[in-house]
Amino acid sequence: RALELRSRAGIKIRQPLARATINLDLPAEYRAVLAEELNVKEVVVDAPATEPIILDTTLTPALVAEGQLRDLIRQIQTARKAQGLQAGQVVALTLHTDAAGRVLAEQFAAEIKKVCSLSALKFIAVDVVEIQRPAFFAFFGVFDGDAMLFQAFDHRFNLTGMDAE
Repeated sequence: RALELRSRAGIKIRQPLARATINLDLPAEYRAVLAEELNVKEVVVDAPATEPIILDTTLTPALVAEGQLRDLIRQIQTARKAQGLQAGQVVALTLHTDAAGRVLAEQFAAEIKKVCSLSALKFIAVDVVEIQRPAFFAFFGVFDGDAMLFQAFDHRFNLTGMDAE
């Protein structure tokens, strides 16, 4: 039911939400599991509610940024896999991005570097006029002397390469 509610609201599953309200009293540990599965910050119980689940679909700037971070991490991980990088193999990433994208990536730089096994996260400014959200162009470059290029397009990101350490 929660996926249906997200779909109707036009909100992807990777986009975190503030809360879900359920009409079933569950122990705290089950509510925590449910919050993780629904990708919400908290699950609250309202026993008299007529609907079994109600999602708060209000997207605050912090929630939007977290959703964009998850999209960026997914794109980087997809690019790593396409390049044949091993889990934990450390590389440097140069992110070609607009000002909004740089702000977002810098805000979450420590998490991006940790999750994506990056030794460095560098930035090159680009002008992106056509995209409303932060736009990213990442270059992952030379492996064992061979130049390799990967390109994947998303609504927000265009990833194209990594530099081996």
